[in-house]
Amino acid sequence: MMQIEVPRDQYDQACELMQKRIDSGQVPDAQPGDDPRKYVKKGTFTYASAHNIAASGTIESLCVDLGTGIITSSIPTGISVVIVFSIAIWNGEKPAEAAKAGLVTGLKVFGKGALIYTLTIQLSRSKLAISLTKTYFQSGEFKDVATIANPAFAISEKVASSVSTSALAKSSIGKSIRLDKVTGQLRLVRSRRLLYLVRIFVERYAVEFQPSNYLRIQQSALLASAVLYWDRS
Repeated sequence: MMQIEVPRDQYDQACELMQKRIDSGQVPDAQPGDDPRKYVKKGTFTYASAHNIAASGTIESLCVDLGTGIITSSIPTGISVVIVFSIAIWNGEKPAEAAKAGLVTGLKVFGKGALIYTLTIQLSRSKLAISLTKTYFQSGEFKDVATIANPAFAISEKVASSVSTSALAKSSIGKSIRLDKVTGQLRLVRSRRLLYLVRIFVERYAVEFQPSNYLRIQQSALLASAVLYWDRS
């Protein structure tokens, strides 16, 4: 039987319950007296922490979302650095200046990307924590923070549903960019990557574009599009 992961603080109790199941013959291919630890895995988080991660506004969920945001922002950060550095070189800037421009842009994308991701995921959780409130089991042990329904979740899901069922989403173009798979959560995060890269591209270099640079512009756009498509896939 596959191992069952249980909350960290309930591991000993879970092993005792599994031992009873093993001894009573309820576990397939297990013999009475077998070690229950073969079938029970101690989880990373406690029961309360797992509950708190799933609710917006808790320390646990903010830490997890920020950490994930940092990871996901590394992709658009790398793309931004490469594009800005390349265009700067093509426009005649020195390598040191081009590298500086690329790094500055990358830091902006990284910071804003992580922040936007964290905020987006926080707003998309179905439960919102009530500050400084706690709930308890009947035994009196701490369970988790009290929560209420998150109004932002309901709004985002409603908007996502209208987009995914629209005529555009059902068209070949809409399906190619996965509009029919839109949810109230990750699509917002992915969409801001493209929008933010386009903004940087236009704001920094639109004034410098000359007819002689059109080929370079096309090369940069193709590079960005290829990497973004790979990321989306």
